[in-house]
Amino acid sequence: MVNKLESGGNCLINNTTDTIVIRISWRTKSNSDLDIDTSSFLLNKKGQVRSDKDFIFYNQPIACDNSITLDCSPNKSNKDSEFHILLEKIPEEVSKISFVINMYQAVERQQNFSMVDQISFKIFEKDFKGKELVRYDVKEIKQDITLILGGIYRNKGAWSFGAIGQGFNGGLDLLASRFGVSIEGTSEEDSQISDEKKTQQGKRSIQQILSQQAHSLQKSIDAFLPQINSAVEQKINESNTRMILDKMFMDAFGYELDEIKAEQKIQGRRADYILSVDNEDMLVVEAKKAGMRLQDKQIFQATSYGAYSGIKWALLTNLKTWQLYYISTQEKVEANLVFSIDLTRNSGQEDFEKLILISRYGISKKRMLAKLRDEINALRPENIINAIISEEVINKVRLIVRRDTGCNVANEKIQKTIKEILRIN
Repeated sequence: MVNKLESGGNCLINNTTDTIVIRISWRTKSNSDLDIDTSSFLLNKKGQVRSDKDFIFYNQPIACDNSITLDCSPNKSNKDSEFHILLEKIPEEVSKISFVINMYQAVERQQNFSMVDQISFKIFEKDFKGKELVRYDVKEIKQDITLILGGIYRNKGAWSFGAIGQGFNGGLDLLASRFGVSIEGTSEEDSQISDEKKTQQGKRSIQQILSQQAHSLQKSIDAFLPQINSAVEQKINESNTRMILDKMFMDAFGYELDEIKAEQKIQGRRADYILSVDNEDMLVVEAKKAGMRLQDKQIFQATSYGAYSGIKWALLTNLKTWQLYYISTQEKVEANLVFSIDLTRNSGQEDFEKLILISRYGISKKRMLAKLRDEINALRPENIINAIISEEVINKVRLIVRRDTGCNVANEKIQKTIKEILRIN
């Protein structure tokens, strides 16, 4: 007898077989040109992959231990896929395998799963022609671009299946990062593939990924704009402002509830919020009431807390304006402004590519933050001034002056003149 499930249901998979086939199929509405992919994640007890090799998808269709193989088009129809799973080969540290369906380039093409009539998830014994064990049809398909269909999990020495059908509007990249997959950077081999071939294989550059994430963030924040404008107009108090911020941190920036820690204190220092990822504190937040005029001195409490606790990033916001600071502790504690963005002034793609850095997705990508930090340090006024008055630059200036004026001036005089222009003692 086939176990027919609805969202939220679960059942024991027949434990008399060591091999199962999961078949995911879909039917699109007429004239819908959709590029749909399926993938799976081998997860430990904490809901994280052990490494990137636990992410099974079109460019990595076979697990490193051969426990799972993905066939992206078993019937050459581009409307189904199959996962062949050897249950006995799945490592003990893997407690669950989640299955996901997503649309490629959905944001750019303005597509979502409301353009799909039906999604079916079936589990068979041994092969597709074997006994059907489980059937789950996703009935309520909403305007999402990624769906977590369900997962098989260990249950008292056997395996069970849980039907989920949960929409995830952030895209596969963001979902993969939540499962612990690192998508930053490409291998040397990948970098040698031509742009045309990368496009054909579905590979995307970091900039393309950032652009997609920024676009999704913009859509999420746009939904909050009427509430933000109303809050600013009514001059709501700080407590009510934080209620809106709580929602924005979760619904727009992607943090989990337990990753948003309010009213934190350490050695007499306080923070309105600490945002964390995977139990690591990443960002100190100073929240002011909606629309209140922001000043650099208001970030002092957050930077003081961050400097003491080792957090390098601080955010100052009044709902309307969002300012990110890098906390420098080299000689003294300083807050260096990275960006300031006013959400109510028609923020563009470039602004949201900056804001994505404080989302859960962005702040967990330490390389991107490190690059931003290095750029800030490199562009400090003293570094630029030292470069300008360096002997190498002075020599080039002397040669250009001689070429243009015919006068050969000593390096010391040129350096003195530049210092006077820059008002350097």
